[in-house]
Amino acid sequence: WMIREKAKNSYLFIQDDDSFDLSSSDDRKLSSYSKFTIIKNVTFFLFAIIVALVTNFLPILEEEPCARRCLSILIFVSILWATEVFPIYITALMIPPIVVYMEVYPSNNNIGVLPRDQIAARLISKFFSNAVLLAFGAFTMSAALTKYQISYRLAYAILGRVGNNPKVVMIVMMLLGWFLSMWISNVASPVVCVSIARPLLQQMPHTSTYAKVLLLGIAYSNNIGGMTTPIASPQNIIALQTIQSTNTTRGHISISWGEWLAVSIPYSISCILITFIVLWIIFRPKIEKVQDIPTKQLDPITFHHVFVVFVCIFTIALWALNAQLIDYLGSVGITSLIPVFVFFGLNYMDKQDFKNLEWDIMMLLAGGVMLSDAIDESHLLHILGLNISKIVMHTSKWETLLIFGSFIWLFGNFISHTVAALIILPVSDKVHNC
Repeated sequence: WMIREKAKNSYLFIQDDDSFDLSSSDDRKLSSYSKFTIIKNVTFFLFAIIVALVTNFLPILEEEPCARRCLSILIFVSILWATEVFPIYITALMIPPIVVYMEVYPSNNNIGVLPRDQIAARLISKFFSNAVLLAFGAFTMSAALTKYQISYRLAYAILGRVGNNPKVVMIVMMLLGWFLSMWISNVASPVVCVSIARPLLQQMPHTSTYAKVLLLGIAYSNNIGGMTTPIASPQNIIALQTIQSTNTTRGHISISWGEWLAVSIPYSISCILITFIVLWIIFRPKIEKVQDIPTKQLDPITFHHVFVVFVCIFTIALWALNAQLIDYLGSVGITSLIPVFVFFGLNYMDKQDFKNLEWDIMMLLAGGVMLSDAIDESHLLHILGLNISKIVMHTSKWETLLIFGSFIWLFGNFISHTVAALIILPVSDKVHNC
């Protein structure tokens, strides 16, 4: 979707340029593409409606009408997310009105349904959940670190000392992308890495296999870094939200930052090393020495730079200590607002920076949280968990892990990782409870 939007913006820029003239054949191609896109989207939209209606009127879940209606909503939304008839965040914002109109919340005594005004009030209360506020704070910190070029300073400081060994340069570049994507967006971090590596790449012939290896290494390492900290990717935030809302026979479950990092850091570093070895074996770049990576002259470090780093470290420390300081902090969502009011309140960031935050991801998270709540309260989640538990009850924990891991791997290859997490994580959590 992001690539398509960038292409669309490029086309609009070309349209505004009077020196660029589109030929009639190009007009016909664009018109044909537009017609094809409209027909495709209308077809998928009608298909989603038909499948949802058929599901709603099938003789299934007759004793749980709210769950049946919620299942039809889940199927409808999943098809729209998978086919991207609309941008995925717009589909997410369709969830609350559909849930309200379809009345999927049973009443407190399970006789009838909740009034629509009470359903709406409950959904609105879920809109700014801890998951959304955590993403809000994380995106704000990421934007501040990028605006004050903290990531570039770190990158140049490291890469200026790596020498000319191509293997060392590549592994350091991969580790740099891995580290940066732990704290800033794993869309922004590869931009930093590629912009630093560009002078090096421009000196190589277009047939160079080392250039391919380096670029693929940057891409893979930033993806790997996206799973390393709880704030690195939206699906991590969703996982934390799911875990923290889980109650078992032994009480409430929580995972601290230390516990998360104790697993993720060794695992992700192993992935980095394996990726490096596999890329080097497959492409076998024949290069003995690379040119020095030129450093870019940046503005001198000021109090503003130090303060931005301090606020980010302070916020992360409070997130890590949230379990111990819960009586004082309240929740990670409230703590996540600290960088927001500090950076914007003290004019370290302006109104345009606020507009440029990743609101699409936050709206997707908000819609996903509301959908998860509807699935849970309509009893659909319990029914799905119970039936899946019957299927996997005779399998070992490792086999169950392999089944769910394979399923989410397959699912995440065709739709957004965030969407896959929103749909599958609550189900896997309910299977665990059942």
